[in-house]
Amino acid sequence: MPMEIRKNVRGNDKIEVLRPIREEDKREYPFAWQEYQKGEQAAARGTSLTKLPGIDPPTLRLLQAKNIFTIEDMTLVNDSNLQNLGLGAREMRKKAFEYLESHKSLEEAGALRELVAKQSADLARAMALIEKQNEALEKLSTPARKKPGPKAKAKPAEAAPE
Repeated sequence: MPMEIRKNVRGNDKIEVLRPIREEDKREYPFAWQEYQKGEQAAARGTSLTKLPGIDPPTLRLLQAKNIFTIEDMTLVNDSNLQNLGLGAREMRKKAFEYLESHKSLEEAGALRELVAKQSADLARAMALIEKQNEALEKLSTPARKKPGPKAKAKPAEAAPE
């Protein structure tokens, strides 16, 4: 029996594509393909709709019934399928875009903080190495001092002939 793929359209619960799997499907959906090969259930990827402001339980159930499970899914609903989501769908999609944009900048800031911390640590190691090398250079360039030892005895002055 050939394997089949089932594709649901975001924002429309009436359209479902069921057809044999093609090679391009494996490339287009690599994570789903890996999960299928392992026999695992498809994992939800993305940010929960409950984090989007203004989503109440009835709206959440409606969106899930229309194959929208994450904020990322909401941003991918095309204009023709927005009408299936009822009044305010366009505003919800706009909020979803704004939410992702605001969190994208936070993620970028976190990545920058990590980069700065790593570079600071590298700089501290480099400065310590430079300091150590300066100390070694200073030891080499300073002339060695003789340790004070017993003083040489002065020879008695020879008497001048008279």
